Amino acid sequence: MILEATIENLQQNYSNYELVVVADTLTGETINGLKQAGARVLETENPERTKAFAIHNALARLNEPFEIILILDADNILGNPDFLHKVNNAFDAGFQVVQAHRTSKNRDSNFAVLDGLSEEINNSIFRRGHRALGLSSATIGSGMAVEFEAFKKCFSDVVTSGEDKELEINLLDAGFKIEFLDDALVLDEKTRIIEEFVN
Repeated sequence: MILEATIENLQQNYSNYELVVVADTLTGETINGLKQAGARVLETENPERTKAFAIHNALARLNEPFEIILILDADNILGNPDFLHKVNNAFDAGFQVVQAHRTSKNRDSNFAVLDGLSEEINNSIFRRGHRALGLSSATIGSGMAVEFEAFKKCFSDVVTSGEDKELEINLLDAGFKIEFLDDALVLDEKTRIIEEFVN
């Protein structure tokens, strides 16, 4: 799944970006495939099995002067070939934090449909609705693009499995306004079984 998503995400019609994969449970075959596809792979041990731990580990090893960091989950696919242009345009307009429109990649079970419907309701209220009122968009956990140094600073004390909400609070406390990019799609794999949906 991560290899297929990575290959698709490397097809952006934007020239100045690097795709970095934090690999904490991947097989050697998958790691080699990611490297051959053109991704940079940061292999790590993640005893806590949390996204926050993986991101902290990656940030400690990324020393280049990046401008923007975009967080994606392993199964996420950028839904527009010009996705990064849309993000760049928002930053050019003065935003330092944007949340893309995460939407369902699959509708192949009742629970996937329900999960996708829940996502779109949240997009309508907490992202599109917030921005219509002049408030910051809520974040989701993936599809978030943040000015790199601001991200490092605001993520420095994030530790829980609700890392997206911790980051959101820190960004808002620091005075950032979060834009919602309704037409920049991030396709997300929705759960197919009740146990995962409940979780």
